[in-house]
Amino acid sequence: MSGKMKLLIIAFVLILGGGLGIAFGDTRGEEPAVECVTDGGATSGFVDEDQGGCPISIESWNEYAEWLSEPQPVRAAGFLVGLAGVGLAVGVGITALVQKARKRS
Repeated sequence: MSGKMKLLIIAFVLILGGGLGIAFGDTRGEEPAVECVTDGGATSGFVDEDQGGCPISIESWNEYAEWLSEPQPVRAAGFLVGLAGVGLAVGVGITALVQKARKRS
């Protein structure tokens, strides 16, 4: 097996691993339940469509927004690994084209 083929296999494995990291790398845990406001309480301005359009409390919305904005390091690492695999594949392809053009000359 040639060196180029080995590098392309490594690139494929990196892209596959990165894709799996992005797809299954959610580390936030279970989604918090939102609570509806009781009569006369302050609302966040958002409504819960699952519970019939009831207004969501500010505290409940803040907890949900914090859950949404949590960093996801596994997904970020998956993106970087996939990007490295794509870069490797492109580099091997460009090198092969340059070598082929030099052989013709």
